[in-house]
Amino acid sequence: MKDAMTFLSQLMAGVCDGLIRMEEPCPVFRLMLGIQTANLQKLSERPLDKTELDMARAAYLRSELPELAAV
Repeated sequence: MKDAMTFLSQLMAGVCDGLIRMEEPCPVFRLMLGIQTANLQKLSERPLDKTELDMARAAYLRSELPELAAV
């Protein structure tokens, strides 16, 4: 969770500074909310243990993040 939030914060800073360009616009705050434990548990419709949460978080980010390009 901590690593994902750090990554998304750095991504947001890179986009704001013009260092990273997204192929499609993506609201990073939506991703930050989507990786929260309660939201992942709701999407899975069952309780998840720590390992399953980490796997669900990674899968969520892979599916929701657009292609990124350095400027």
